[in-house]
Amino acid sequence: MTNMDEALWVGGWKDVSLVDVLESVSFTLWTSFCNLRCPWCANSRLARGQERRLVKVSEVLDEVERAAPFVEYFHVTGGEPTLQYRALTVLYKAVRERTGLMLSLDTNATIPRALEHILRNVRVEHVAVDLKAPLSDP
Repeated sequence: MTNMDEALWVGGWKDVSLVDVLESVSFTLWTSFCNLRCPWCANSRLARGQERRLVKVSEVLDEVERAAPFVEYFHVTGGEPTLQYRALTVLYKAVRERTGLMLSLDTNATIPRALEHILRNVRVEHVAVDLKAPLSDP
């Protein structure tokens, strides 16, 4: 299997987004699955894996290359992207190499070794940490 044959579980993508990276235009990819089960999650169907498709890195890269002239960032959110940190690292490297886009990650930061792996292997310009906590402790 080549790096381009690596695959990720994704819920989908938006080729041009004006809301995912502050004051920037991004290509946004939503990964499937999350290690948390927050009752208020806006992406709960993704988090539970109800919306998912196994997609090769090469397929996502083709879509990003088409959008690259119109965006500044390649942004990945979820679900929790770091659950798929190896494939995500391959994808980030390919996007950087092929398009030169800045990279962005939205994570719950609850898997520190996965986050460390990504950040040691790829320069990610924007990392958003989405902290979750209940309003009361049941």
